[in-house]
Amino acid sequence: MYLSQLTELRRARDAGTLGVRKSGRSAAENREIEKLVTKNQRLEDELERTRLALDIVGKADALLERFSKRVDN
Repeated sequence: MYLSQLTELRRARDAGTLGVRKSGRSAAENREIEKLVTKNQRLEDELERTRLALDIVGKADALLERFSKRVDN
């Protein structure tokens, strides 16, 4: 083992990062990923609410159509 490797290992040990695997991403990239994940979840939730609302509107339309047919008869 080379002296430079020992020095690097000691620095990592002293910094408390020895054995911690790096993801290969910078902190800015990690923040951007977290922001995008949060936005994606918010949009998925909004999409689900929109689908439920459309389902309700469709059922209400069908119900009103049935009432309309009864009144006409």
